Amino acid sequence: MLSHRHFDNPGYLSRVSSLDKAIATEGVRAVASRVYNPKNLVIYTVLPQETKS
Repeated sequence: MLSHRHFDNPGYLSRVSSLDKAIATEGVRAVASRVYNPKNLVIYTVLPQETKS
């Protein structure tokens, strides 16, 4: 959708038809192991908002 808006041409859809074959689990894991750092974690806590009546 964004590419169609950007280029005003849905031709990119013909190029992504083989994307599922190009992405392999091993490749994703290899990249994730380089990107993900378990020491770089953030804990985000959200408490319910109190309603004013």
